[in-house]
Amino acid sequence: MNTVQTTVPAPAMRSMQWRSLEFILGALLTGVMLALVLLSVWIFPDRGSLMDLSARLTEPFAGWSHPLGTDPLGRDVLARVLVGGRISLMVGFLSVLGASALGIVIGLIAGYYRGFWDMLLMRCVDVQLALPFILVALTFISILGGGLGNIILFMMVSQWVQYARLVRGMDYYNLTVFEFVTTKLGSQGTICAGGRYDYLFEQVGGKPTPAVGWAIGMERVLELLKEQGTADSGPAPDAYAIVPDAAFLSTVMVCLQALRAQGVSVQMHASSAEGMASMKSQFKRADASGAAYALVFGADEMAQGQVTVKALRDAGIAQLSHALSCAAEWAKSLQSNA
Repeated sequence: MNTVQTTVPAPAMRSMQWRSLEFILGALLTGVMLALVLLSVWIFPDRGSLMDLSARLTEPFAGWSHPLGTDPLGRDVLARVLVGGRISLMVGFLSVLGASALGIVIGLIAGYYRGFWDMLLMRCVDVQLALPFILVALTFISILGGGLGNIILFMMVSQWVQYARLVRGMDYYNLTVFEFVTTKLGSQGTICAGGRYDYLFEQVGGKPTPAVGWAIGMERVLELLKEQGTADSGPAPDAYAIVPDAAFLSTVMVCLQALRAQGVSVQMHASSAEGMASMKSQFKRADASGAAYALVFGADEMAQGQVTVKALRDAGIAQLSHALSCAAEWAKSLQSNA
């Protein structure tokens, strides 16, 4: 299977320098912390267990002898953190290593044998993903008990499913896998990825059909266009609807439909689970959209069956109110002065 990776043009030098600096600082900080954790038993031979009651509860940064202070028993906090970090590092490394090995093997078995074994193993994956993590953890610990070994074993058992699904999914590819990557979006640099799926139709019951498939991240494409300064925002709308209350949406949509039928371009801020955005926020969006007018569907306007038309670009145009039922009659005024 061939893998083709295409890189879009590199970003500006200044952006690359800053990103390189961030990477260097992050790598340096991570390396220093890792070295301190690994060498902690030699830096602190007592492993943070030495008690000094005369120095108990020392404040952090009070002196070089105890940079992070001491606990109620006078033990050095920095020593205990670094020595304890060895255990955390071991748990993380062994659990990821074991989970990846287990997941890769199961994924390969499911992809190679398919049929019964594929269905059985992937349904086990689905069942485990459906179970709440905390419920599985409590059940596991209640049966096997605590202890470092059981914690590592549980982390392996709880994480293998992601690796198994990833490896099993690769079975659909054949011959070529491609990826379009940019360095302008940091870690989210993959714009498009896909490959050949010559056997996919046959696997789902169809005739053998050579095929290719891919996925494109539209948000990333838009961000890339912004980075390159080539994004086309398109023509500005004629008007922007300001709707402070979601209860008015049914009436507002009828009015907007009538305006659009007359050729008026109208945008509106979409509501969320928390309701409509504030009036101030919607007016900011209206101004940023480039619209010539704001259509205000406030509570007073709705009570009178009207909409207030406010000019956003020309302060000399007076604010007017129009009847909602006559939208087709005053629609052209939004275009003639746009």
